[in-house]
Amino acid sequence: MMMKNLLFVCAVILFSHTALAQQLSQNFDASTKIKDYVKNKPDKGQFTAITSSGPGVKINIEQGKLRFDRTGNADFGSMARTVELSPIPQKLALKFDISVSKNTAMEAAAALQFGSGFVNENNSLSGTPYENQAAVHSVIGISFGAKEGDFSIRHIGAKQESVVVNGTKTITWVINNSTAPMYYTDPNGQVQNLAADRFDVWINNTLVLGKKGAVSPYQLLKNFKFSFTKGAGIIDLDNIELTDLSN
Repeated sequence: MMMKNLLFVCAVILFSHTALAQQLSQNFDASTKIKDYVKNKPDKGQFTAITSSGPGVKINIEQGKLRFDRTGNADFGSMARTVELSPIPQKLALKFDISVSKNTAMEAAAALQFGSGFVNENNSLSGTPYENQAAVHSVIGISFGAKEGDFSIRHIGAKQESVVVNGTKTITWVINNSTAPMYYTDPNGQVQNLAADRFDVWINNTLVLGKKGAVSPYQLLKNFKFSFTKGAGIIDLDNIELTDLSN
């Protein structure tokens, strides 16, 4: 009986892998112009907005990476996909490369959010690109360390920081918005399980935030947003991949 159960789980995992659907993929190598990566009706390599609220945040493509350079406290930078993901995933993985430089220490200098009803730029309640809690299913922050290049991933709700890292790292964020546990293959090739309305965050091959709870479990994973609203520094993003893990 145990062998049959194991074979069944393996079959489910294998089947789910064949059903994976990549909903977004961008490495910023095709053009050095921001406008080429933005469209009102985006394809799988585009966003609905990549924008700065003023001269305190400069956004450009540097060596095949999307760069946000923030020096002014009054200005914000953001990247959004506000057209609904189709189909709307119940389970997903967001994978991207990130590095920071010229940074000063700041908790949750930037954030990544999934939810519904997002807007391209500043929302009316917060006055920043950071979306309101009621609209957000899951959120993580990017905190700057005191040493140049140091950063960590922050569980904003619990005010918990991951280990501090330096240099270019690959982040994998897995979210389960379904009503049942999910199985996925982690960066080490091992099978992990994740309960409903929980998420895991990996830095390279290390699990740094495990089985964390959603902000608003009733929200769907329709929209995605990155916002840089606090502190000073440079954030480089690259190799963004959004994959639907639903089966």
